[in-house]
Amino acid sequence: MSNEYDTENFGTLHKARSNLIDMLEAQGYNIDEYSGFKTSELHAMIKNEQLDMLLENKTNNKTYVKYFEICSQKPKLLNKKVMDEMVEDLFTLEQILTSNDTLIIISNTDPNDTLKSHMKYIWDASEYHVVVINIKSLLFNILNHVYVPNHRILSKLEDKQFRDKYNIKNDECIPEISRFDPVVKIIGLKPGQICEILRPSKNAIESYYYRICKNK
Repeated sequence: MSNEYDTENFGTLHKARSNLIDMLEAQGYNIDEYSGFKTSELHAMIKNEQLDMLLENKTNNKTYVKYFEICSQKPKLLNKKVMDEMVEDLFTLEQILTSNDTLIIISNTDPNDTLKSHMKYIWDASEYHVVVINIKSLLFNILNHVYVPNHRILSKLEDKQFRDKYNIKNDECIPEISRFDPVVKIIGLKPGQICEILRPSKNAIESYYYRICKNK
């Protein structure tokens, strides 16, 4: 990571980090350690390579935010080998994360099809939840967008109540949403979980829709 970082890219990092912290707070994560950072503090984080964040929510689930080559003048490519090393370090060797948690990788690019396939493989093999987010997509808070309805992850109890209420015998009866959906990535919805979507209608009556996250 270069100690020199131009003004435009610094502005991108500052805005993206602020928005991500706000979005994680909206999901119930404790952001006290990271919110309200000053420009000088962000400069110091860049210089000392200390951009990563570890947050915990009210149900003791954790999210580790890993900044990958964000400040490098000649960034390396995020590939399967690099991802495997991150997963091994955080989930296996250091045991900072468990299968209940999420690893968010902030990158300069969107994941290609090969990397998406590998993330699906990691989930199928170990149920480790890995998400890759392009830093440019964090320049606005998607959860506050006027055309994005509210998404909420059902708890285990709510999941059971939902299935009982509608007599759902298998997941195939529930409409799907991809794990790579932009909102899904932000709210941390994992394959197999159900989200409740609150959509306003023309007559001002709110309607609830439900989608199950699929590993595809």
